[in-house]
Amino acid sequence: MPGDWYLGVADVVDYTGAIQSGHYKAVNMADAGVISAVANALGGDLTMFAFGGDGATFAIPAEQKGLAAMLSPALRCGPNVIWVSICASEFCP
Repeated sequence: MPGDWYLGVADVVDYTGAIQSGHYKAVNMADAGVISAVANALGGDLTMFAFGGDGATFAIPAEQKGLAAMLSPALRCGPNVIWVSICASEFCP
């Protein structure tokens, strides 16, 4: 990945609890939703992503920094790293 790209990481809150409670479909949909939303925001041009079951990872090209800026600065945990926490069960706050 080029050094000036943004790395996005989405994590499902209480993944283990959600799976144990039978909410595996909600977890998968939350992960897929992140990938889909970012792809749509990029006009369908999301070429670098991974679906992990308990989260998703994606890369945003430097020329799309406006999209990265739309994600709350409070979610950023590094100069080119964005952390998104998503909830897929009733156990989430």
